[in-house]
Amino acid sequence: MTEENIELEKRDSNRNDVQIDGQKHVVIDGPQRPKVQIDGWETGGRAPAKTKEELRYYMRCKTLCCPLGSACSNRCYEMGMTRCWCCFDSMHNCSESYLIDENIPTRPEKYAQIEEWFRSFNCQPLPLVTMITTLIEVGYFVYVRHLPGGYNENILDSPLLWRYESKSLWYIWITYSFCHGSLTHLLSNLFLKVFLGLFVEMEHKWLRVLIIYILGVALGALFHSVVNPCSPLCGSSGGCFALLGAGIIKFKRHYKYKGRMRRWCNYSTCMIILFLTAADLVYTLVNWFSCAPATNSTAISAHVGGLIAGLCVSYWALNKFQESWGQNIYRHHRYRYQAITDDDVVCCAYKHCCEAWFRNADCIKLFKDWKAWLFAIILIASFVVSILLNLMNTEEDGCLASVEFNRDCFQL
Repeated sequence: MTEENIELEKRDSNRNDVQIDGQKHVVIDGPQRPKVQIDGWETGGRAPAKTKEELRYYMRCKTLCCPLGSACSNRCYEMGMTRCWCCFDSMHNCSESYLIDENIPTRPEKYAQIEEWFRSFNCQPLPLVTMITTLIEVGYFVYVRHLPGGYNENILDSPLLWRYESKSLWYIWITYSFCHGSLTHLLSNLFLKVFLGLFVEMEHKWLRVLIIYILGVALGALFHSVVNPCSPLCGSSGGCFALLGAGIIKFKRHYKYKGRMRRWCNYSTCMIILFLTAADLVYTLVNWFSCAPATNSTAISAHVGGLIAGLCVSYWALNKFQESWGQNIYRHHRYRYQAITDDDVVCCAYKHCCEAWFRNADCIKLFKDWKAWLFAIILIASFVVSILLNLMNTEEDGCLASVEFNRDCFQL
């Protein structure tokens, strides 16, 4: 055990027990190492670290296979493995040298800014949505490429592709995103997905991003099935545009980040995402209305559907409710940090459901926000109307309506 850890153990004598929801918790006046397993920043359950070693301790591994405080987690910590794998020292030095404000007056403020970078960019849990969807898409592209015959013929015969005559198969509304029309199509979507995955998923983690991505893919297919049902649909553009919508919504959290450099990074990235989204939509729409052949095969309706889903779902999903709960407890106990344990927040804090959710300051604020309800109405209406139009179209008149719609070369 290092000298820093011994010092942290000695500080436990200054703690007091309090009751939170009928259970005992440890009151901590500063960043210490209590005997309970503190959950960390996810709930605002402790003060920011004051030293590099304290921050390293708070960055211990925490996954489903390696719970906080388990023998596996402790062993990884002793080996120098943290939520940044073996890169803790490099990331700390980089943050301290280049990514925090100059002339910070106090050490706690300095480490609060350093920790803000660790909060937004760490590898536990891994960005699973980005990794798994990328591997599936690349693997399926290679598989189809090596089938006998031409690639275009094979991809058009794929059972995963969305087709009007197969729309009764529920899975093709999702699996079409694994298929791509060409290598350029695949690489452009992968570039967007990796860029957005690093920006969104490494901070907000896989579950929220999975919901955003799946709903974006599904709504993109629904929009396409209404506007141009006779054309097969492939590509993960619906999911990518949903992630673009999530990146734009991160403007909402801009002033919650600590440090001018962290806020500038979020602001500039959001502006780049907004520019890419607007440029793509405007370029495609202009070419579409001018009947440019280059856009005949572009499913802009799927792009729009994915973007709408991403904006609407992200406004609700990209909120750190557990952190808000911990900060509320901190204020309630006369601004003294409470050691919220890992056990308290397991499975979305179901043991403290009323306190953590129904009395949560962020939840209450969100439910009173008219913009949140506007986004919810738009999302629900988009799904309901698209599904009803699909149910109303028969096998025969669906494509006839599309032919009539496309007569003047308005091909989506």
